[in-house]
Amino acid sequence: GAVQQFDFHKVFPEETTQAEIFNTMASPIVDAVLEGYNGCILCYGKTSSGKTYTMTGPSDRDLNEKTEGIIYRATKQLFLKSREEKDWNIDFFVSVLEIYNEKVHDLTVPKRERTPLDIGEHQSDNTFFAKKLKGHNITKENDAIQRFSDAFAARRSRATEANDRSSRSHMVFQVRVNLFHKAGKEPGRTGELYLVDLAGSETAGEVNKDAEGLREGGNINKSLLHLKEVIRALSMKNCEDFMFRRSSLTKLLKRVLTGNSKTAFIVNVDPSQKSQKQTRRSLEFASDAKKVK
Repeated sequence: GAVQQFDFHKVFPEETTQAEIFNTMASPIVDAVLEGYNGCILCYGKTSSGKTYTMTGPSDRDLNEKTEGIIYRATKQLFLKSREEKDWNIDFFVSVLEIYNEKVHDLTVPKRERTPLDIGEHQSDNTFFAKKLKGHNITKENDAIQRFSDAFAARRSRATEANDRSSRSHMVFQVRVNLFHKAGKEPGRTGELYLVDLAGSETAGEVNKDAEGLREGGNINKSLLHLKEVIRALSMKNCEDFMFRRSSLTKLLKRVLTGNSKTAFIVNVDPSQKSQKQTRRSLEFASDAKKVK
């Protein structure tokens, strides 16, 4: 067929280092959060295209300064910059949630105590939040990283046709930053950083054929479809409030997809022939995301 061309802000070849991706895509957003903006970095793509690797890095054994992903680097940058700050006191609150089969869970809570959280709505700006989601006051970057690592280990995953450890839920690592002016000459500010590792879009052939696998895959695809619809509508500047209400994922992301937020989409694609159809879909999504102003 005809060659289809897409236009993006940046395209990274396979040999790109984790540091290059972080410095280009994430570092400016992390800095903006320390100035009181909301920020979001989001990885999208089909199952086993490398989203979790980009966001977190490889499994524990191979995790080091060279291979660590965006979440580790962003956490280190936040604490490094806060130590250098002369005029402001900065407090950090860390939360980790997953959305599994449309239900929201706090991954920092022990499994036996984990129950689905309700989603509440701020009346002031009609954005949404997970009720009773714990925000852990963290003073050292190692504590933040440990908190994330423990939560990440609790995330739902299982072997599928496409991946021996496939993420079966969307995961959001949130850092709320409260800034207080030391001399009291300026009002306080708050910024929130959302680092989002989405579960992969997939075809039925890549899902386990048991009932649970099909249900998981169906819910993942449905919430990603609603996210796509929201992004497309935002790109055409005709996004209605009800569009965010269709899924838990779009509700919770509304805060960082609207208002004065700074958001980066990283779309991971798999260049293999068998993934061609889904790669095109991912590129179409990225193309819409690029048009959002």
